[in-house]
Parts: sequence; structure tokens; C-alpha cells
Amino acid sequence: MANDKISRCKQEALLRRINKFLAPLPFFFINLLILVIICFEFLVVLPYEIEVRGFYTFMALVAGGIYIIVNIYYHLAKAAFTNPGSPRKSDQAPLCNVCDNYKPHTVHHCSICRQCVIRMDHHCLLINSCVGLHNHRHFFQFLAFLFLGCFYALLSGFYTIYYNIFT
Repeated sequence: MANDKISRCKQEALLRRINKFLAPLPFFFINLLILVIICFEFLVVLPYEIEVRGFYTFMALVAGGIYIIVNIYYHLAKAAFTNPGSPRKSDQAPLCNVCDNYKPHTVHHCSICRQCVIRMDHHCLLINSCVGLHNHRHFFQFLAFLFLGCFYALLSGFYTIYYNIFT
């Protein structure tokens, strides 16, 4: 029995180390994916668009693209690095079963972060953090600007895609 308990503790410690090492990978992957899409849009698609559209329309497309890119990365960073919100330390009832901290009605304990989070939505692998009270707005705006950026890239490169693929 004692050996089983010791081996289980060693397994949990090993899993924590592996999780600590692998947890940031999706965050870096999403950054790499966004960067590849941006490079493709600015280095491949937009140079063809200047031939089809005028110079001022091209500059408007570039300015709009830069605005969307800045907002995508700003809200990604704010969602990832803002504390999702934890309740104050107290011995009042009710207490969390895991961390023995004060746990109001709207607080949930995240098993991945090992902390209680106020108004926890979910633990997101893309930002390697929980989405809670303080970073929920930035996470939603990151997703909205990401969708807007994909739609913008599709619309701005319509002529290039249509004339080079379908004709």
C-alpha cells in the first residue's frame, strides 16, 4: 500500500513537470500560425492586389490589416497574461475542497491552474490560462478580431484568389 502511494505521488510529480513543459506550446503555435497568415497576406496576396486595385485602395487595405493585426496580438497578450481573477484569501465558509480557500458561489477551481477562478468560463489551451472575470473581455475580443482578420484577408485577396485559381 505504501509503495502504491509513493509511486502515485511520483507519477503525479512527473505529470506536473511534463504539463509545465508542454503547456505553453499551444500558445506559441497560435502565435506562429497567426504570423504565417500575416506574412502570406502581406508578402503574397497584397502585392498582386496593387496591380488590380489602385494605390490608395491598396494603402487602405494595408492600414486596415495593420489595425487588425495590432488588435489581435494586443488582446491575445492581455487575455494570456492578465490574471483571470481569484477570490480573496479567507477562512470564511464555504471553502474550496481542493485549496481550502474561500469559495463564493461564482467561483470554480481549475484543476490545471490549481487555483480558484472567479466566474470561470474554461481553461483555454490557446492562452495557457483560465478565462475568468478579469480576462474574459480580452479573450472574446481576441476571437472577434481573429475572425475579422480571417474575413478581411479573404475579402482583400478575393481578386488574387479568383483570377489566379479559377481562370
